[in-house]
Amino acid sequence: MVILTDGDFADNREMLKQAEKLAAENIHIHVFGLGTLAGEPVPAGAGLALTGADGRPVYSALNEAPLKALAQAGNGRYRRADYSDDDTRALIDAVLASANLQQEEHQLTRVWNEYFWLPLLVAMLILLRLYWARTGTRVDR
Repeated sequence: MVILTDGDFADNREMLKQAEKLAAENIHIHVFGLGTLAGEPVPAGAGLALTGADGRPVYSALNEAPLKALAQAGNGRYRRADYSDDDTRALIDAVLASANLQQEEHQLTRVWNEYFWLPLLVAMLILLRLYWARTGTRVDR
């Protein structure tokens, strides 16, 4: 599971409990931190900022501490989002690595003992004997 957020949660304790439950079911929670540490107005479209009931702009700041705790409780990774591909690639690599690890842990290996050639050898000897009997070819020993 990948969560993209700025870390402004109403109840951090309940969120961590849920993350631990999911981790116990082998569901990893990876977190992308969005925003800046200083905070910025939340855009509302058309170049305007979202305003609260009091008419002032609503600000959103990145709160990394609960995001790191969430990723840790969910057996996942935390990455701060940026404008390059590095953050996305690192998180995708982490997700794929944990998925491959789980797949390898639960993968059964089937060992084949191929003895098909034994009945084939017997069948070939019988067919050869029948061929010799039919054509009258005699094999001297």
